[in-house]
Amino acid sequence: MDHTLVSSPWVEHFQLGSARAGSLQPPSTPLDHYRQARALFALGLKNELRLLFCHPLGKGFQPTEALMRLSGFPTRAIIRQNASGLAPISDFPRLAEGCQLALLWAILGEKQAAEKLAAILLPLLTTRLLTIWSIESEYNELETRRSAALLLRALGREKEAIDLLPNAPCQDPFFTYLMQQNVQIGAVEPLFSDPDYGYQFHQSRQAVFASTLSGKNNGAGLCRIGSLQIPAFGPQGAPLSDAAQFGIERGENGWFCTKANKETWCHLQATCSDKSIQLDWQTIGSNQDKPIALSFYIIADVCRIEGRTFKPKSLQRFSGLIKRAEFGPHSIETDHPVKAELIPLAGEGCFWGASFLLAFWLPLSGLTVIRLQN
Repeated sequence: MDHTLVSSPWVEHFQLGSARAGSLQPPSTPLDHYRQARALFALGLKNELRLLFCHPLGKGFQPTEALMRLSGFPTRAIIRQNASGLAPISDFPRLAEGCQLALLWAILGEKQAAEKLAAILLPLLTTRLLTIWSIESEYNELETRRSAALLLRALGREKEAIDLLPNAPCQDPFFTYLMQQNVQIGAVEPLFSDPDYGYQFHQSRQAVFASTLSGKNNGAGLCRIGSLQIPAFGPQGAPLSDAAQFGIERGENGWFCTKANKETWCHLQATCSDKSIQLDWQTIGSNQDKPIALSFYIIADVCRIEGRTFKPKSLQRFSGLIKRAEFGPHSIETDHPVKAELIPLAGEGCFWGASFLLAFWLPLSGLTVIRLQN
């Protein structure tokens, strides 16, 4: 590992602040446990860290287990990967923690494991599809961008890495630690699919698309075509104002169930070209008491439906049968009229920065074809 002096943009961004661990609260999730552990690790508070590692939430979450090894604590943890380098579905980290895990593995000398994980994350990082596998309530854009930048830097992509750094400097001691390690993974060949996860990545000159059949409470995918950005799409139950009703859960044989109704299963087949992204969305097991919509969280300046104009941050909504919604020069179209709802959103700070939620209510069973036109 190269510990030579790092370039000035990194030193300027990852500042040595006066961070303190503060009073620790009992962790409620494996992610919460990991974030507490990494803060104690970076501050060198070994006694507090030893107590935290005794908590059962730390077991099985691979970023935490990597910290245990780095801290020198006894652990029987082993690196668990599928063929492409991803962790098992049961303890899969979000993209930010995935980037951190690849760096921690590299620091531990687990070069092969770090390379495999980095290879499948690489296409997402270079195209800035950073919201995959994320939960709206947990998503932290600044942390995700910093984690992605540090991994790109370790892969020898310095310019792309610096471009990803947020404007606001970082005083988190854990990120300063990762920066100072100056991790060198080297170039890797990107991976564009993983059958165990139902993960697919497609890119053309004007469009980029990624989907997943796995995760917990995250979307089914995200995409960008031209200037139209969709940081998350997937199944959502009523009411649409409740983001906790959005997302998928376990996947099996190409299908996944919805978070809002465990008895509703969906299948997604996508086709990507320069001019369009087509989503063939199959639904089974839905019922009238728990209807399911296919929701798109969209970043756009304006939406037009049937001659009416809608803008972000407004109270004006739409509900009715449509075949087409326009977002500037782009459109989202269905193969037949579908009951849809449009809800303007606030933009930055919530819902992955989306300015609109467009939801198509799905049939109880059957196929819905939706096209994103460039």
